[in-house]
Amino acid sequence: VIGFTISGEVANGKNQPISNAKIFLNGQEITKSDKTGGYKLEKLKVGTYRIKAEAENVKFDEVTVNIDTTMQKLPNLVPSAFKVCGKVISDKPQHVSVTHTQSSMLVETDTDEKTEFCKYLSPGQYEVSVKVGDEDNENGIQFFPLKHTIEVANAHIEGLVFSQLKSSFSGRLKCIRKQDCDGLYVILESASDNIIVPVQNALYSGSDIHPGVYEVAFSKNKICWKYSRQSVNINAEVVEIEPFIQTGYQLQFISSHDATITYKTLKEGKTETVPIGAGVTSSCLAHPGKYSFSISSCHDFGFNTVAYSAPSESNQITLNAQKHLTELKMLAGRDYGPIDLSIRIGNEEVSKTVVFSNDHYKISLMLKPSEPATITPKSDKLRFSPESVEIEGSSDCAQLGDKLNAVLGKVFQGQIQPPLPDVTISIENTLTHEIESMQTNSQGLYKFAPFDGVYEYKISAQKESYTFIGPDNQGNFIAQKLAEIIVEVLDENDQSPLEGVLLSLSGDQSFRRNLQTDSSGRITFHSLSASDYFLRPMMKEYRFEPSAKLIPVQEGQTINIQLTGKRVAFSAFGRLTTVNDDAFENVNIIASGIENCTGISEESYTDGSGAFRIRGLQPFCSFKVYVQVGNNQADLVERTSPSSILIKNINEDAKDLHIKVFRPVMITDVLLKIVAENVEHYRFLKVNLYRETTNPSLIYTTSIDNLNAKIEKNRNHGILVHLPTLQLDNNDYSIHLEPSHSLKGRPLIEYFNANSSFKYIEINFNPKTNVKEQPIKQTSVWAIVFIFVVLIVAYNIQIVLDLLKEHLNFNIENLSAYIPISSNYRSVNDYDNDIDQLVEDINNTRKHRQKKSN
Repeated sequence: VIGFTISGEVANGKNQPISNAKIFLNGQEITKSDKTGGYKLEKLKVGTYRIKAEAENVKFDEVTVNIDTTMQKLPNLVPSAFKVCGKVISDKPQHVSVTHTQSSMLVETDTDEKTEFCKYLSPGQYEVSVKVGDEDNENGIQFFPLKHTIEVANAHIEGLVFSQLKSSFSGRLKCIRKQDCDGLYVILESASDNIIVPVQNALYSGSDIHPGVYEVAFSKNKICWKYSRQSVNINAEVVEIEPFIQTGYQLQFISSHDATITYKTLKEGKTETVPIGAGVTSSCLAHPGKYSFSISSCHDFGFNTVAYSAPSESNQITLNAQKHLTELKMLAGRDYGPIDLSIRIGNEEVSKTVVFSNDHYKISLMLKPSEPATITPKSDKLRFSPESVEIEGSSDCAQLGDKLNAVLGKVFQGQIQPPLPDVTISIENTLTHEIESMQTNSQGLYKFAPFDGVYEYKISAQKESYTFIGPDNQGNFIAQKLAEIIVEVLDENDQSPLEGVLLSLSGDQSFRRNLQTDSSGRITFHSLSASDYFLRPMMKEYRFEPSAKLIPVQEGQTINIQLTGKRVAFSAFGRLTTVNDDAFENVNIIASGIENCTGISEESYTDGSGAFRIRGLQPFCSFKVYVQVGNNQADLVERTSPSSILIKNINEDAKDLHIKVFRPVMITDVLLKIVAENVEHYRFLKVNLYRETTNPSLIYTTSIDNLNAKIEKNRNHGILVHLPTLQLDNNDYSIHLEPSHSLKGRPLIEYFNANSSFKYIEINFNPKTNVKEQPIKQTSVWAIVFIFVVLIVAYNIQIVLDLLKEHLNFNIENLSAYIPISSNYRSVNDYDNDIDQLVEDINNTRKHRQKKSN
């Protein structure tokens, strides 16, 4: 018996046949089911078999069957799970969740690239939904329907579809005035959508939008809202958005600095305060109408109030600070009452009064950035330290702190009696001896600013021709007048004042006073006692009438004297300058008479501008004007151009004389040239410069090697050394060119005198070397080899002769006829001495080369 045949059937849960199902026996495909779902297994033997079916859209479990000859039919093969497929309409993969309604079984899967999904489910009832991710959930994304409820029984299921929910929305605005909301747009914005809808009659709406979380706001407007934006979750087919409520009208302050704005509301009359900072500050006005804003700040914006009408086309008010508050303190021990200040801001002078508060006086100024201000406090009884202070405005409000100090001072004031103007009142500090002075006014009054009360002072009064008694307790002085002589000197020719006339006044008790007239030709001799005085005028070029005058003076008398002078000589005016037209001062200029006036000579000295005036040149004389060169001026003037100026037969003042001065050169430049035969010797040379005195002193030294000069053998023109500049002092100097220890030789010395502006010195360096130290040339080496050969031959002469005689038939006796041979033969020791000397010379030469290379 080959085996037996047994049949089976493939069917679903309702015994409906499943055709074309693959039948596997022990894992090997054997056959397929027919259209009735039936199949046959042939040639079976008794035993245990594993049977499994495979069909499209269903899934079978493998079953184990014990087959024997008594079995007529195999058990039906029924699917254990059916395929469930669907699609999620989305622009990205989504997560699908399948939940069994009767148990806790949960199956999850992800959609593929086509956003489709499939899953095998066992028979039962299920709920299929799309599980939205956290990000999509935050954005309010949902899929419709929220879930599919399916029954898996005896067939596969497909065509489940999920799509995003489409919703509609609406809302309204509560506006103060209907026209305030006209022209607005409502904007709904999510992560993926941006929807704009217009407002009509304070209403707005939209439809066909995806579910999600939206930020709802308005297009740009100038309205204040209770909430200017809302977050709305669109999660239903129809969503009503909470109303937007208008609270007022928006106003923006654009300010350069901080300030505080105050205003009154229109209906309630309530005062509102708005603090604003630098930049943009937004505020809200509750009602339409006209407002007046007051500005309070430590900054000056150019105005203190500003008018505004709400609503307005421009809802911005700009505040740009022009000045800023600068504050400083004046410290005081107590309240001295109000203090006046004199303040100069730029070119403007202003006055201000400050009062005492909390141990100081506060000074406040409004200043522009970098604007200077000088503050000077004034008081009849206070002394200030410092007397004034200078400050500068900044770009912001500034607190400068303590800058001034006020203390109670000592006051000096009084009057000259009888009233006398222009009296000099002096206050001297008895400790520091510092003196302050002032003059009395037309009423004879004086008053000083307060002095430091810590010190003691001495007060005095002084005026020419007066003596003073006092002061008394009120600071008053009593004036007593002395006699005085007022002299006026005029030119006889044109009655013009004569300036510079020397007036000599002498009297009793060796009294003598010499004064010169000023530009008005006047001079006053003050404080004279009653006596007889002798007055004498003196001035070159003039003769006076009278030449002297006796003047009797009574007590307190004022005498006016007029003198006239007649011109009897002339002056020469000119300038003395350098070639660069710089002034040459304090130089003696001489006008020497020539021809018939050789005995006459006048002189003068140049002033700070180089100008000179030589007085007393006699008329109709000729003069030679020149600069005196000699003694002290010899070091200042070398020569002049012109050397002199000739004035012929002078009969009026000579003007515009101009002499130029050439200064002498007061230094000596020294240039040294060194020429060495061997260029290698330069780096072993050193230059020393000495001043030759009793003990020569070294003033400069340098090594030629430090000059970094590079000289080639075929271009050895020497080295130039610029020595330090010397004074043109006529002293003797010496230059020492010293070789180092590597070169044997004595220093070479050159002497010179610093008696000219330039010195050129040349030194040739050519040291002589020892014979033993001379380097051996190549020819000398061959000579040494030849000498060695000769010496060896001479030392072995007999052997050499025997060899010549044996091989060449040479006999030394044959040469005797031609070459005389000395009979004074040298001994072997003599030859040894020569060889030793030669070896010694070679060794000495090698040692010399080694030192040089080192």
